[in-house]
Amino acid sequence: MDAEFLELARAATGALQMQAAAATRGPSWVEMVQALSSVVGLGCIVGGLFAMRAAGQRRDREIDELAAAFRKQGEAHDRQGAAMTQAFTQQGQALERQGEVLAKIGQALDRQGAAMTQAFTQQGQALERQGRALETLIERTAAR
Repeated sequence: MDAEFLELARAATGALQMQAAAATRGPSWVEMVQALSSVVGLGCIVGGLFAMRAAGQRRDREIDELAAAFRKQGEAHDRQGAAMTQAFTQQGQALERQGEVLAKIGQALDRQGAAMTQAFTQQGQALERQGRALETLIERTAAR
């Protein structure tokens, strides 16, 4: 942008010098109007360049602010992700411990069920023996 400004300024200076050379023979009112319009045009161009430069600087500041906001947002997402990872890891560990406890409870229930099955089987066998003994006793009593 500065290079453009310098190029335009050189062109305008060259035009003014040519007009100045022509003015030595006595400028006409047409030449004076042309010179004035050239100066006004140059002023408009310079003013436009300065306005473009200011707009570019504003845009650069806005881009820098957006970049900073995105960077902060990214950092916040990183922290949130780390916290969620930690929470899920802890939850997973708790579930793993809970699974181990439930497995031990299941094993204990299996042992208890086996013991109860054995006890009921033994009790059933004992009742069968008692029943046979009672039958034998009833038969002997009836035979006497």
